Amino acid sequence: MNAVIEFERHTKAPGIALHYTHYPNQTHMELSLFLATILGAVFTAFSVAGFMRPHIIRDALRDFNHESFARLIAGCAGIGVGVAVILSHNIWTLDYRGLITLFGWTALIKGVSYLLMPEQAVNFTKSMMKSRSQTQVMLGATLLIGLYLLYSGLGA
Repeated sequence: MNAVIEFERHTKAPGIALHYTHYPNQTHMELSLFLATILGAVFTAFSVAGFMRPHIIRDALRDFNHESFARLIAGCAGIGVGVAVILSHNIWTLDYRGLITLFGWTALIKGVSYLLMPEQAVNFTKSMMKSRSQTQVMLGATLLIGLYLLYSGLGA
């Protein structure tokens, strides 16, 4: 049954009712498009900024290695974002929805690693971006993923 369900819930306050609308079988698709658009915009903006100002990533990694408060915040944010995505969007498919789920799990794992073993987590990230060419390859991949997610979120 794909009928739209609407109902009101009256509150204790006189004259105030909450109106709910439920669209069956559209919730996950709408969430997928929403998350694809947000993640696509963030990945695209990050990679463009990295291409235009390459020192920003190098400086951020250097500073991040010495700032325990930044690692604490990044770890908590990663766990929060990861758990939120996993609980609301644990969809394993071979399209943009699977990328969103993979991002959620990656964010959770990275967040936990920043809290439990911060030096190793930072060193792992640094090892992936040792040279300028490695950084450009990572930024290029991030840009392609970001554009794909933007296209999926806005173009669908």
